[in-house]
Amino acid sequence: LQIGVKNCDGFYVYYLKATPSCPISYCAGEKDVCPVGKWSVTGLMPCKDEYPKMTTDPVVEGPEIVGNRSFRFACDIKFAEHDPDQAFDVVWTFDDKEDAAIPMTTVQEPGRVSYLDGALLQGHLGTNVGCKVRARYMSNTN
Repeated sequence: LQIGVKNCDGFYVYYLKATPSCPISYCAGEKDVCPVGKWSVTGLMPCKDEYPKMTTDPVVEGPEIVGNRSFRFACDIKFAEHDPDQAFDVVWTFDDKEDAAIPMTTVQEPGRVSYLDGALLQGHLGTNVGCKVRARYMSNTN
């Protein structure tokens, strides 16, 4: 990479070529940048994985009776690490297919359970209820 540097009586002026695409930037300093597949708010060490790595599938539990006239299913997210920056996006499935009419929910600490109200099951009688989970860090906007 070719750059131009000029010492102007105690401060430096840099000539930098444009980056080939976004979001690429130049940085200077003594800290190392995060390697590919790692991330931090600053882009510098210390770094963590780009997203929480789930090693266990979520577990659907229920149906559970709620009050006298309702029921719900629970999607229990099994994840050992506790980090307040973690979020888990939950999508409910019926015979492994998503229903766009049922909105995605996001759960965070301290509870990692998403609930599907039985009132939303119209049109899904006789199907297998499941859930899919995407883990992410809320502060990672990439």
